[in-house]
Amino acid sequence: QSTRSTCESRPESRDACSGNLEVQEQCCNARIDTPASDCSDAEVCQQSPLEEHVSSCADLDCSENDMKCFLQEWASDHKIKHSALSPLLKKLRQHSCFSSLPSDARTLLSTPRSSSLMCVPPGSYFHFGIAESLQCLLSHVVDVSKIPARIGMMFYVDGLPLTKSAHSQFWPILARTPDIEGSGVFLVGCYHGHSKPSSVDDYLSPFLCELQQLLKDGISFSGQHISLYVKAFVCDAPAKSFLLGIKSHSGYFGCGKCVQEGEFVDGTVVFLDTNAPLRTDESFAQKTQEDHHVRDTPLASLPLGLVSQFPLDYMHLVCIGVTKKLLLLWIKGSNSYRLPSTAVKLISQRLTDLRQFCCREFVRLPRPLSDLGFWKATELRLFLLYLGPVVLKGVLDRKRYEHFLVLHVAIRILASPNVCVLYNKYAKELLCFFVSSFKDLYGEGKVSYNVHGLVHLADDVITHGHLDSFSAFPSESYMYQ
Repeated sequence: QSTRSTCESRPESRDACSGNLEVQEQCCNARIDTPASDCSDAEVCQQSPLEEHVSSCADLDCSENDMKCFLQEWASDHKIKHSALSPLLKKLRQHSCFSSLPSDARTLLSTPRSSSLMCVPPGSYFHFGIAESLQCLLSHVVDVSKIPARIGMMFYVDGLPLTKSAHSQFWPILARTPDIEGSGVFLVGCYHGHSKPSSVDDYLSPFLCELQQLLKDGISFSGQHISLYVKAFVCDAPAKSFLLGIKSHSGYFGCGKCVQEGEFVDGTVVFLDTNAPLRTDESFAQKTQEDHHVRDTPLASLPLGLVSQFPLDYMHLVCIGVTKKLLLLWIKGSNSYRLPSTAVKLISQRLTDLRQFCCREFVRLPRPLSDLGFWKATELRLFLLYLGPVVLKGVLDRKRYEHFLVLHVAIRILASPNVCVLYNKYAKELLCFFVSSFKDLYGEGKVSYNVHGLVHLADDVITHGHLDSFSAFPSESYMYQ
């Protein structure tokens, strides 16, 4: 009787019973000996919360394999540390439903005991693989019938310094499948060293070996044969020069889209012609302009257009290249076009005031020009496409303001999926006018590789679609996660 009164006076003991079967049993036995008027309490007590939970697991057909797959994906997607995952597994194993789960994160995630690092002087390279990542990607597609029979792949190559105080750097090879809706970027291979790989052949060897096989045989998934092809390689100018074995962007024959020979003006190689003959895939393969080539490229072994399928990346070319160049010219350039400090402060104040009006779709809020050295590519894109025309009005002189608007309108057209083809010719004319006027407003020595590259941007849009469909923004976001 005393035990019964204790249970009734402390309702929380019922919850404690679910975690302690011995206390639960004592409590139930005490209640069974009570008068008939208390039978309803005894009936309630006979089915413990633990039993209710076990029965609910059975009703939901909760299998241990499903839980294992969920935990693997959850740990990978959210970057859960092994030190946090292992205690969770040990706790779950105490439940009868999950007793066969592994107790260690390394077992759950199939972490290899040793890594197969390859020596790629002056560092090392690890190949994660394309096929395995594709299989994993396809397994997440809800409706298998929507998987196309032919999948295009986009590859990204770029150098990534680990710190500013050391030379240690990564050179990852990333991939994405735009034909599969919602597919993200995945890692194919990664090089690490204190400088970039000394041999592009060694660097690309494992990647090309697998890619050639996949392009030939395709992959099988869920009883369906899927063929693969390469859409494009997206990279900045130094990475493109490294992969293709061509002159650097600072060289006289550095433009990868036309055969124009640059001129040396004010310490910079500039490209002043906006109508030079264009390169073609055939002329590149035949090395028609020998001065453009430094060495053979292993990518020539792929069924790939080494001009048409290496588009100009607008993140590096337009945002980090031209937009930032303009801002620096206005802040630190020659006296003929440099803005006074009061004008710079006014622009910064306007940028700060606009923070409250930026919706959540914008990843970063605008910062003052005093932080320009720390602006990311997304902030430069925000300035070019949205904020620039507002904050510069009445501050820049009319000629330079209208010149900036020409770039703004052209890039807005090419970035739009709806009108990038319809108004492509107009956008190209605007960009050619922008480049030809650049030397008049800022001097011939400022028409560098990036400014000149605007002339060819509209042509790549015709081939590959709107600017964001072949930009490096997805890969950049992945690398800095």
